[in-house]
Amino acid sequence: MSTNAVNVEDAEMTECDDEKVVTMMDVLQEQQEFEEDANAVLGASDDKNCTYSKEFSDPSPGGEPLHPRIDNDAMLDRKYFYTTDFKFWGLLPRAKRRYKLLSLLTTFPFRGDPTLKIKILDEALEENHPDRCQVIKEESRLAGTISNICDEAEICARGQLIKQPDGTVVINPNFYGLTGSEAKQLKSYLHIRPSQQRWNSNLLSRQDYNYSMDFLDSIDQDIPSGCWNLSLEQGGSVAYLKSLYWPGMTYFHKARTPDCGFLYVGNGRKNLDVPFLL
Repeated sequence: MSTNAVNVEDAEMTECDDEKVVTMMDVLQEQQEFEEDANAVLGASDDKNCTYSKEFSDPSPGGEPLHPRIDNDAMLDRKYFYTTDFKFWGLLPRAKRRYKLLSLLTTFPFRGDPTLKIKILDEALEENHPDRCQVIKEESRLAGTISNICDEAEICARGQLIKQPDGTVVINPNFYGLTGSEAKQLKSYLHIRPSQQRWNSNLLSRQDYNYSMDFLDSIDQDIPSGCWNLSLEQGGSVAYLKSLYWPGMTYFHKARTPDCGFLYVGNGRKNLDVPFLL
């Protein structure tokens, strides 16, 4: 009996050697990394993922808070996690162009159910058009909404992100903040997205042009002029920027310090009437 038991045990160990064994240390390490990511949402310092905390939040019933994470490239490798209870987090999928367009047509409030299917009626199309009525899941709608907000209202201070010679965009470890005079100018704040303006736009408009910092579009070029509200508090030492296109999106920066970040607390609806209000 003892010999057979040893043989069975040896056979089981041989099978285990061929498979990937997950130890308790692996589980604890993964849990620790996840807790560090969650600390960025709760306000703890997290220099590994980002030098400034940022968060998206929907205050409506069933709203889904989001936590962004940066891996290698600060512009292309961003990942977003969403939750409905702050316990279990899901990876937000990358938004397709179709979802980004459909999310702008949706006025139905978020319900907090990622699997919920929503019918969207595009009244601009004819009644017999096959795409007049489309169905989208709330998770896809959330991904499209966040992608739209990031493309149009996610910003950083000039010098906060830098482009390395290999083209990788990283967070600048030597960023010590804008000066008091720079913080008052809209051209000191840049969109965190691939540039949509001509490559020489910043070159022609800035005397202190530096390609490693000025590879992004500045918000002073946004149309119409006045779609950003810039206000100064605490004697001009803290700048607040609010997007009129996305009510609830606020960026802050304390001059001469690396302290900066943004927070979105809104219903996920874009204000399309801005051109008529200015």
